[in-house]
Amino acid sequence: MKDFLAAVQRMGPGLYLIGLDFHIGFLRLDARGLRFIHSSYVTHRVTDEPAATAIPIVTSRYRMVGKILQPNMLRAWLRRTPIEVLGNR
Repeated sequence: MKDFLAAVQRMGPGLYLIGLDFHIGFLRLDARGLRFIHSSYVTHRVTDEPAATAIPIVTSRYRMVGKILQPNMLRAWLRRTPIEVLGNR
């Protein structure tokens, strides 16, 4: 979990989509820190909580993260040009 949190921090401030074993949500990194925003399957409400202690993230075996809504991605989308996708190497 420590390595995962550090890797997201290195990607810089922004909004991210996160896919987990059985759940999906958003990560938001800003001055407040790294937050997990998702629809809670326990409370049936939208939840905004620290990512470091969010049970769906902590207990997941898989954590796939992609930064969304960056200016260069929006430009590429509008111009209909390919957007490079990088994975673990």
